[in-house]
Amino acid sequence: MKNWKFLTILAILGGLIVMSFKPIDKKVIVIDAGHGGMDSGAQYNNFAEKQIVLNISEQIKKLNKNSDLEIILLRPDDKAISLTDRAAKINAINPDLVLSLHLNKSTNVDSSGIEAFVSEKNTFYDKSKNLAESFLNKLNFKELQNNGVKTKDLHILRTSNCPAILLEIGYLSNTNDRNFITSTLGQKEIAEKILNAIKD
Repeated sequence: MKNWKFLTILAILGGLIVMSFKPIDKKVIVIDAGHGGMDSGAQYNNFAEKQIVLNISEQIKKLNKNSDLEIILLRPDDKAISLTDRAAKINAINPDLVLSLHLNKSTNVDSSGIEAFVSEKNTFYDKSKNLAESFLNKLNFKELQNNGVKTKDLHILRTSNCPAILLEIGYLSNTNDRNFITSTLGQKEIAEKILNAIKD
């Protein structure tokens, strides 16, 4: 009986020692791949926004080797998630940042580039704006021009209880943008640069 109590105490002490070496300030980032399920988002021929942003999200998570950084995919597969459920999941996780990934499309085929959106109705608006500006400066793709940070009252941006950025990674309707964002190398470069921006 005494041995059992002694071993129990040792186990508890051992657990406390292990826990003391875990990073206290672990950064948690939620990546929200836009659309999903029957909602394909922007489309061009056989290319669909929902799949491209999912591919990029998966690569960001796979590339992350930093034990102090946790990447959580809000949509890890091709399933529809309502905006209300997305916001509820984000707020349950309580991350340091939510990054919602999207692609653009326009009737004007000359429209191109990458841009970020934040909401003035988010409590963390100032921090979201500063992070979005920093992100765009680091996502310096030669293939995608920087269209800057804009404000928009979008559900995810407005209702997330943390800094929130929606990133439009180029236009499917623009030939140059499309060639880059639909290519394997392009998607890998996008994932790498987003991950590096998150780390900083």
